[in-house]
Amino acid sequence: RNGLVYFLLQNDLMVQRESNTEEDGNDIDLAEVYPFEDKEEGENAEYTKAEPAAVHRESRLFAAYEAQIRRLKEKIGAYTGDLFLFQQPCAMAHNFMESLLDWNLVSQNIIFMSNGYMTEVGKKFTESEIKEMADGLEDFQQFLSARGIPLLYANAGSKVCPYDTRLFQGAPEYSNENADGLLTELRKRGMDVLDFREEMQKEGLPWYEYYYRTDHHWTTGAGLWAAGVLAKKLNAEYGFSFDPSFFSPDAYEVDRYENYWLGYYGRKVTTARTALENYDLLLPRYATDYTLYVPENNLRLRGTYSEVLFNRERFDQIASYNAFDHLNKTDAYGCLRGGSVMSIHNHRPTHNEGKKILLIRESFSAYLLTFLASDIEDIDAVSTFSGSIRTYIEKTEPDMVIVLYYINSILPGDWSTLGHKFDFR
Repeated sequence: RNGLVYFLLQNDLMVQRESNTEEDGNDIDLAEVYPFEDKEEGENAEYTKAEPAAVHRESRLFAAYEAQIRRLKEKIGAYTGDLFLFQQPCAMAHNFMESLLDWNLVSQNIIFMSNGYMTEVGKKFTESEIKEMADGLEDFQQFLSARGIPLLYANAGSKVCPYDTRLFQGAPEYSNENADGLLTELRKRGMDVLDFREEMQKEGLPWYEYYYRTDHHWTTGAGLWAAGVLAKKLNAEYGFSFDPSFFSPDAYEVDRYENYWLGYYGRKVTTARTALENYDLLLPRYATDYTLYVPENNLRLRGTYSEVLFNRERFDQIASYNAFDHLNKTDAYGCLRGGSVMSIHNHRPTHNEGKKILLIRESFSAYLLTFLASDIEDIDAVSTFSGSIRTYIEKTEPDMVIVLYYINSILPGDWSTLGHKFDFR
C-alpha cells in the first residue's frame, strides 16, 4: 500500500473504504448484546427450520469461518473488479460497445426502460416462498401481540410503475407481481399493510419523478412524501400525533445540485451509457436537536440534522469527483449516517413525547427514517444484523414495529441460517 500502487490502480477505493468508518470507540458484538433465546415461541415456529439457540451456536462458529472466506473473496473480487488495473476505462469501453450494439440488458440484470430510467430484473417468487415469508411475519406478529406491540408491514413499491408497464420491454419483470402476491397473502391472514404504490396512484403522482434515473431508491422529496403518508396512517390507526407540517416541502430548504451524482445502476453501466443526474438536498428549516447512536461501532453524536443524521462533509466532497470517481466512491444517497442498528433520539419533539418506533428496513427508507424522526422522541432502525430482533425488542420496548421493504431487496433463500429478511428470530 503506497502512493505508486494507488496511482496505478487509478482510484483510492481502499483508502475511501477505510475512511468511511466513523468510530467513537470499540466495536460491539451485537450478538452478545442481543442474544438468541433457547426456546422459539409461537405456533408457526417451524418456519425457522431450526431452534434459534442451536442455529446461533452453530452460526457463531460458522460465521468466523465464513468471515475468513468472505474476506478472501472480497480481496480477490476487488483486485479482479474495482481495483483491477485500468478497470474503469475497460468498463466504460465495454459499455460503449454495448451501446453501439443497442444491447439493453446490461451487467447484473440492469435494464433500460424506454424513458431512459434504469431498473433491475429478478426472479418471480414462488407460492411456497411467499407463504414462507408470510409465516415468518405472522409468527413475528404473534410475538409482538403477546407484548401489546402492533405491527405494520409497508411495501415501498418498485421502480416500474404497476399501472403503466409500457415503458418496460425486453425482459420479464416481476417486482409488482411479487409485491401483489406477498401483500395478498398478508391481507388474507388479517395483517395490516401499507402499499405506497396504491398511495401514489390515489394522489395521481408522477411515478418516475419520485425515483432516480440511475438508482433504485426514492428521491429525497419522495422520502419526505412517504414519511408524511406513513405518519398520517400512524395518527389515524395507531394513536400517534405527528404534526403534518413536518412533512410539508415548505418546512425544508431545498438545494438542487445539478449533474451531481451517479446512482447504483449508473455506476454499473458507467458514464459511457448514462449521465450524472441532479440531487435535491432537503434540510429542515425548523430547529433540530438529535442524538444518533450506532452501537456496532459505538458512534454517538449530538447536534442538528445536518451535523448528526446527514454527513454534509462527505456530500460536499462529491462536487470534486471526476467521471471516474463517480464509479467507485460514496454516492449522494449514501451520505446519511447509520448502521445495521441505529437509534435516533429527538431532544425537542413537538408531539409523540415518550413514544418509540422500531423500523425494520433496508436502505430504501433511509430518508423516510430521518424525516419521521422530526416529530417523535425515539425511533430505532434495524436491518440484517447478527443478534436477535426479539431480544432487541424486549430490551428496547418500542410502542410500534414497522417492517418496510423494497420488494427487490427480498431474496428468498435459506432459512437455516440468519439473514433472511423475513426471519424475525
